[in-house]
Order: sequence, then structure tokens, then C-alpha cells
Amino acid sequence: MTMMTTMTLTMRARIFRRAFFLAAVVAAALLGCNGDDGDPSPGGLNQPCLPDGSCNAGLICSSASVCVEDKRGQAGQPCRPDGTCDPGLTCASAVCSSGGGDGGPGSEAGIKDFGTPQREFTAHSAGEKHGCALHLNRSVLCWGDKSQGAATAPKDSFSQVSAGGAHSCGVLASGGLAGEIKCWGNNDAKQSTSPVGKYKQVSAGLAFSCGVKQDDTLWCWGQNDANQAKPPSGKYKQVSAGNMHACAVKLDGKVACWGFDSFGQAKPPTFGFKQVSAGTNFSCGLRANGALSCWGDNLDNQTKAPTGTFTSVSAGDTHACAVKGDKSAVCWGSDLDGQSKVPSGAYQAVAAGKDYSCGLKQDGSIACWGISDKGQTTPPSP
Repeated sequence: MTMMTTMTLTMRARIFRRAFFLAAVVAAALLGCNGDDGDPSPGGLNQPCLPDGSCNAGLICSSASVCVEDKRGQAGQPCRPDGTCDPGLTCASAVCSSGGGDGGPGSEAGIKDFGTPQREFTAHSAGEKHGCALHLNRSVLCWGDKSQGAATAPKDSFSQVSAGGAHSCGVLASGGLAGEIKCWGNNDAKQSTSPVGKYKQVSAGLAFSCGVKQDDTLWCWGQNDANQAKPPSGKYKQVSAGNMHACAVKLDGKVACWGFDSFGQAKPPTFGFKQVSAGTNFSCGLRANGALSCWGDNLDNQTKAPTGTFTSVSAGDTHACAVKGDKSAVCWGSDLDGQSKVPSGAYQAVAAGKDYSCGLKQDGSIACWGISDKGQTTPPSP
């Protein structure tokens, strides 16, 4: 695609104001089921979970915030946090079974359906009008706008997933395919044409995608009218593709950004960072000391990040969200559609989409808020 003038790009970015990013996290939170009345006090069987999300010994907090029997380690159930199972069973793709196997595509361990009541998600990502989540069994579930196939995930095992404009990408997790990227959805700009090679992480942007290879170098593909698909050389540990720009964290903690920069969204500060997120016309990063820094367009106060200590951050269209050290979540910037009104609860991560947000709770369930014209705030539920 030919290069556009800065004025044209600015007008385009102002009109569409779209944002997509990575929000990758690791989680625990599994549940079982029991019909007894149980201990009547909080933390007891079939009773509300304790305020910190925990339960009494032998129980675990379910997606409904109720304490249930901990069945981890049993046949057909998730492996225990230390990777063990009951005698005679083996842990394959995080599931306890007697068959062993590599959990690859089409295998029972690779795509086993635990049933919707368990909702044991370990990571999630919010795109423009659709979201995707990684299940404990390494399958991917997507919801929202299905018109271009972005919310129709393939039946493969994944280690990570990212939702973009009208496409999604994931890193495959099993057998000889492990480390390869698989994308689905709109491919008008070749943003879903999966690259060759092995990758650690992938991020789907508006109409382009970027990934961190296993040798720590970057590769981007898709739309390139603002040089957003031309990453810099060097060694990196995380990348985030936004609307028409992208940012990545180097191995030494410094951040590099490239692509459209009319609002300064590709000019990061010189702090050391743990994580970065590229939005529409702004970016945010989690600094090495746990503080937040945002830069770029501030029309809706989206770069005025709150103070405090945080564990992750996500930049959306005109708002951003982050998880605090106490596991509560906060959003700031535009709130015209309620996208910055976070429901109460304990969170592992949050993902800011276009005009909505989703959060991965401590119990492994997902909650979304904001506009839902395409069902993007209705994640999988029992």
C-alpha cells in the first residue's frame, strides 16, 4: 500500500481511533462441583469465597465466587499447580489423563472440553469488537463480532492468543508445530498470513501483526502504510501492535516504538519497563518499579495514568486499564460507553478494547464492560 501523508494519517487515526494489544498473563483458578450444603461460614463448602479469593483447605474458589471441592489432579481435571496428578495419571497439556499423549491438535488432551461451568481461563485479549481467551487446556475461545472470522478460533492447542482489528493470532503449543503462529479472520492486508519460523509471542494490531521470535528478534506483517510493519533490529522480550504503530520491550528493559507518530505515541520515555501496550494514538508501559507511564494523544486524559504500584497495563482506543498490586483493577480516559467502569473483584489482568474492556478474574472467569453492539462484552459463561 502506498505511503499516505501525515495529514491523511492523522485524520484517519482521529476518525477510526481503534486499538488492539496484548495482554498476556499466567493464572490459576480451577473449580469442581458438589451438592452438599457444606460449612455455613465464608470459605466453607458451597459458601462465598473469602475476600482474598481463597477458601478453606481442600476447596477452591469457583467462577461464581463460591467455594467448591478442589478436584485438580483427578482424571479429566486440570493438573495441580505443581504439574502433578493422582497415581496412575499423567499431566498432558495441563490435563490429568491415563493416556499420556502430547496434547496436540485433535487429541483429547489438546482440545478437551471441561464444560462451560469451569471457565478456567489463563489469559485473554480484547480486540476492536471481539475478544479471545486461552483456556487451561490450551484451547482458544473467542466471542463478539464473527462477521470476518476473527471470533471463530481454530481447534488447536495454543500457548498465547491475541485479538486484533478483525483478525486474531496465536502461538501454537503442541508437537512439531509448537512455536509457530496461526492467525484467522480478515486477511485483506495479509495480516492473517502466518509467518514462517518459531515465536515466543504474537500481537495482533488493527490490520497488521507482530511477533517475538525465539531468537528474540522481531517480525511484523500486514498493512505497512505508516511503516508499522517495519520493526527495528535488536533483541526483545515482548511486543504490542496497536492501531498504526507498535512498541516492544528490549531485553535491557528499554522500549522502542515505530510506525505512525503524529501524537508522539511512538516516542517512549527512557525508563526501564517490564511490559508495554500500544493503543490507538497513545501507548502505556509498566515500569520496572511497578509505576505506570503513558505517552501520545491525551484528548480524553488517556495518558494521565494513576499513581501506585501495578502488575500489568493495557492501552485501548481512548482509555486504558491496569491491575494494581492488591489485584484490584482501574481504568481511565474516555468513559462514554462505560468502558472505564470496572466491576469490583480481584483480577489477574485487564484488556482495553475499542469502547469496551475485559478482565481476567482471580477465579479464572472473564468479566467485560462497555459497549456491546457485537456481543464483545459477553464472554463465554455457564
